[in-house]
Amino acid sequence: MKTVAEGMLAAVEEWPAVTLEERVRRLEDVRAIEEVISHYARCVDAGDAEGVAAVFTEEGQLCGPGFPPVCGRAKIAKLYGRLLPAIALSAHGVSNIQVCVTAPDAAVAHCALWAWDGTGESLSFGDDVVAENQFSFGRYEFALVREPDGEWRASAMNIHFAGQTGSAARNGEHLGRPWPPQPTE
Repeated sequence: MKTVAEGMLAAVEEWPAVTLEERVRRLEDVRAIEEVISHYARCVDAGDAEGVAAVFTEEGQLCGPGFPPVCGRAKIAKLYGRLLPAIALSAHGVSNIQVCVTAPDAAVAHCALWAWDGTGESLSFGDDVVAENQFSFGRYEFALVREPDGEWRASAMNIHFAGQTGSAARNGEHLGRPWPPQPTE
């Protein structure tokens, strides 16, 4: 992961990987984390609430627009079980993925998101109505851990919108976020 230090591009301090074996492991970890992020987007598009929830640890936390933080894989599955059936068509993309390994079994990741969701009818959370054919652009932030089974999963995920269309439009939430990302804030 990169940052700017004294006006120049610099590497963010990561957990050291010195030996060839450690460096190869780091590459494998980064690739596995990228796959977790891609899995999340694919499962949202497929309407697979259980697949989305599988991205998270048992006590994982999801912070997103229009709802309070959701804690726990079961509650995340329930939320997406309610959200996804209301989306008739969906296309999510993630890019510009940056991963910072902060410990042998911990990392943070940040990526750009763009999404199109066609609901077919309105869906609401309290006073916020999500309109048909909503376009969203922004950032996903993840805190990830390697669990005892060797798989990387999200202990926290935060969704921030740079721009969103529809009656519940949101924008600018990505501005002023800490770097490297702090997904639990």
